[in-house]
Amino acid sequence: IAEFKDSYPNKSYVSDVVDNFEFNGPIAVNGVKPSLAITDDSGTSLMSANDYGDLSSSGKVAYNSNTDKELYSIVDDKGESALSILFGGSTKQAGIESSAEGNSEFVYAITDETGAVALGVKSDGTVISTVQAAVPLWTEIYTAQDMFIDSYGQSLSIGAQGLPAISLTQNYNNIMFASGVRWESAQNLTSSIALVESDNVSESKGETCVTSLTDYLSANDSDYTANGTKYFGSSTGLGGQRIDQLNKGNIIYNRLTARIQAAYDLSNTAGRSFNFYNLFWTQVEADYVAGTQPDVYKTALIGLQNDLSIDTKEITGQTFKIPFIMYQSSSHRRQGVDYPGLVLGMTELCNAQQDMHMANAMYNFDYDASDNLHLTADAYFMLGQYYGSAAKQLKDNGKVELCEIKNIVKQGRIIEVQINTPVPPLVIDTTRVTAAVNSGFDIYSLSNGGIYDIITSVVLSGVDRVKITTSADIPSDAILYYAIGRPGDPSVTSRVNGPRGNIRDSRGDTFNWTNSASQTDRADNYLLISAVEI
Repeated sequence: IAEFKDSYPNKSYVSDVVDNFEFNGPIAVNGVKPSLAITDDSGTSLMSANDYGDLSSSGKVAYNSNTDKELYSIVDDKGESALSILFGGSTKQAGIESSAEGNSEFVYAITDETGAVALGVKSDGTVISTVQAAVPLWTEIYTAQDMFIDSYGQSLSIGAQGLPAISLTQNYNNIMFASGVRWESAQNLTSSIALVESDNVSESKGETCVTSLTDYLSANDSDYTANGTKYFGSSTGLGGQRIDQLNKGNIIYNRLTARIQAAYDLSNTAGRSFNFYNLFWTQVEADYVAGTQPDVYKTALIGLQNDLSIDTKEITGQTFKIPFIMYQSSSHRRQGVDYPGLVLGMTELCNAQQDMHMANAMYNFDYDASDNLHLTADAYFMLGQYYGSAAKQLKDNGKVELCEIKNIVKQGRIIEVQINTPVPPLVIDTTRVTAAVNSGFDIYSLSNGGIYDIITSVVLSGVDRVKITTSADIPSDAILYYAIGRPGDPSVTSRVNGPRGNIRDSRGDTFNWTNSASQTDRADNYLLISAVEI
């Protein structure tokens, strides 16, 4: 088959070739009898040529002899050209021409419809580009003299049931708004005072995590002493809020941005540099109740971080995305949910997103006995220590080290679990957390969700390994659960009888303190709630 237009072979030659072909196909394509057609078994034309030399492909014109510019085009049903070869050898793609015609500087160029060159090749091979490399939207995190942090979320972010407050003395020069760390009914954002905790008995609010975490940073961060850093503590959440009620466009979000603006103004007036350093995301329980799907939740959380980072940049000029540090709630059964899809989704998000970080598991905490949902005052202080440690690790190392499943080997009736262990060795601890069945491990069916109750022992097999032995071969559809709970377990959040596990590292040997009851509290890394296919 040959195309012809002011060139050989000529039409007579092509016609002679066509007359000697035998083919099956339609007697006409779009009303024009084809000289040659390639068809399928049903006789439908895939490509054909008519007596005028026009080519058709699946009914769409591919060669158009009626234009004085386009030699060959791939077009849609409306005749709009997607890709064309022009006379002279130039190309055109979706309205962008690649040519040197009319531009003596280049032998080849990619231009827009106005003729402006985006990319050009000169005769000596030099490539000229006017396309600028995209400038990253965010830079690495940096410190300032005044660093704002906010505990944002629902009731656990604001110290619900944390009575009486225990952090009543300013140990460092950290500050809060004059009206207090929480957003109370009467706000005073025009001045700052010493950061300490306080009780709001009428609303059952007491200790938050804020003073504990800022004190941790002040005690352990060299910037505090070297550069005179102050942490500006805030807690702007509201009890019972779903994530969509905390995102941009809602009153709680507006309160947060108002606090950012006010804190920035105070620092600016004092002649001190300022940034929004970290947000501590303390929320998920209301979305269990609402039935929010994990993918919806993750998308909303990403959106919140992006919106807040952009809005903060408008206020402060800072160029880094605000890191979100969060806890892994263990209250799913308390909310009537057997499978903790939301916190597993949050954990996946933290592993995938550079600026979202899980700080700790929560099944080793003390919960208020009246509701098995909110924390005690000492437990809020403990949460602050975990949060502060996570923020410090993030600043120093760019990541937070956690006790989480690293690798699994399944062989016959043995499963060996390798665990990332920040401070070896691993421990099966039944003192802080009451012994759970199989130390918290269970094998479930990925096919039907039922439990394979075949675990006979769970033992440590190394400083970072756990060996699980079963009474039968492990099914091919097995999935290993940890600290999720079992059928029939009580609907509570508790280190005694809630969803829990007994696997932890040994960080608490050196990271501990005396609580308000004169007992030692430890900040060991407990193995995160997990569900891993094996």
